[in-house]
Amino acid sequence: MRPSLSWGTAVRVNKKAAAGRVLRREGSEMATLFAGVDPTASAARKTACALLDERPTLVALERLRTDEEIVSFVSPAKWVGLDAPCTLPRGMDRCCLEEPRRCGCSAGERISGRQAERELLREGIRAYFISPNMFARNWVLQGLRLKDRLEQHGLSVLEVFPNGTKQRLFGRSPFKKSTKPGRIWAQEHLGLWVANLPVPDDRLLSHDELDAVLAALTVWLHDRGL
Repeated sequence: MRPSLSWGTAVRVNKKAAAGRVLRREGSEMATLFAGVDPTASAARKTACALLDERPTLVALERLRTDEEIVSFVSPAKWVGLDAPCTLPRGMDRCCLEEPRRCGCSAGERISGRQAERELLREGIRAYFISPNMFARNWVLQGLRLKDRLEQHGLSVLEVFPNGTKQRLFGRSPFKKSTKPGRIWAQEHLGLWVANLPVPDDRLLSHDELDAVLAALTVWLHDRGL
């Protein structure tokens, strides 16, 4: 039976539990946690972060601004699912994404994507192809920087693609994900997998929050070899 947690309940994590990547539920056993982080393209915008337990039940969902807040939030997790590229294509470095571009890398001009994006495309799942000329350069750089910070704190980070998880679990949505119908569709389907997720009529989550929950669910699935 899933634990009863009210929406917005703050979870209490003691220091010993955090060191072991677990959370103690009040009056029950230690629980393994799984985190999802949906970085934004700008450090000025808040980042949606989610924590699931092993059931999986949503135990926390927040929008955080600083790296320190994000690290503190996800620190109890066994795995952190990061919805951003954690690597660059071979022959390309971070300097290739800076704007204005000042590096002298010539190989980067011929790069478009990684093998992972090509494999997803063969499965009918579209993802951003990383190249020096892509429009989401700041998002990629933010993700790489955040990955470094998380790993510096001893966290196990996995790159995840929530839209791919959503498509594999629920099928293709008939709506754009950022629209109200698209968010309702995703939240209703996600609620079949994740306990304690609010129903859309009570609180409709933003697409960033939904992606954070999906990112956490993805590493939960990974932990089970699925």
